[in-house]
Amino acid sequence: MVLDEATGSELRRLQLPDRIVPAGFRAAGNWESSRRTNACTPSRCHEASPTAHSHPSILECATRRGRQLAAAASFQTAIAFAATREIYMSAIATTSQLTRSIGFYQATIGKKVVMAVTGVILFGYVLGHLIGNLQIYSPDTQQINNYARFLHSHVLLLWAVRALLLASVVLHITASVQLWLLKQKARPEAYVKKDDVPASYAARTMIWSGPIIAAFVVFHVLHLTVGSVLPLHTLPDGDMDVRANVITGFRNPAVAIFYIVAMALLCMHLYHGLWSMFQSLGVNHPRYTPIIKKFAAAFAWFVAIGNISIPVAVLAGVLTLQ
Repeated sequence: MVLDEATGSELRRLQLPDRIVPAGFRAAGNWESSRRTNACTPSRCHEASPTAHSHPSILECATRRGRQLAAAASFQTAIAFAATREIYMSAIATTSQLTRSIGFYQATIGKKVVMAVTGVILFGYVLGHLIGNLQIYSPDTQQINNYARFLHSHVLLLWAVRALLLASVVLHITASVQLWLLKQKARPEAYVKKDDVPASYAARTMIWSGPIIAAFVVFHVLHLTVGSVLPLHTLPDGDMDVRANVITGFRNPAVAIFYIVAMALLCMHLYHGLWSMFQSLGVNHPRYTPIIKKFAAAFAWFVAIGNISIPVAVLAGVLTLQ
């Protein structure tokens, strides 16, 4: 692309980036000289004049300068159009990415992936919560209280985890309900014969065990965090006496039984959810699937037995306030 010196000086004045400046002009590499040589002087106009032995008229100089300014203005318009087009294309790319993300979630596989990812987060919380609960068996009766005090000393981190868990629960429930509705729409009538497939009972009760577990979580928070179910005990420094609250709560048979039933449902939910999560993520192979199912069963039983042991130990008199 060949540019005259007037257009070059306008490029210099606009301070355009190298990717916009035409290569033909950028190759010259002398921006200042183009600025200095841009002025319309009598000598330059004399060179451009068809009359070799007479000075150019004012009209000729004005005409030449007008053409230069017109070319520069046209180039500025072209640059402005190119910049606008670039912004427009970037907006189209961003919108396309958002559209693809929404389209992916609208598909069945997208909802399953969301359930799998949020399931991993919730599984991690269940395991960590169990490890914290098992500290009630420590010979040091204040061990679990010290653990609770440590958690509440990191307020920002604690609320960040709570926000992540809440978002995961909402997305997990939303995706599961939508998948269930799609399944009902695809086949309104159930199969006449149900084969005894692995985890068939756990799979059939997933849609019911989920809401029951969600109701238990709400009850658990009201019981041991808010204190709406039973009065809460506090330590002399004003902190919650977690050990006393747990033992006092599980001395109530209704509370203990509800807790045990919820943990049994959680066991089945974890078992089916864990190995089906690997299927949703594409980890499905005749060699590895049986191993994954065994791992899911072991994990689910470990969580259920560990949590159920606490109300049973309280009812049996193994855990006391002394």
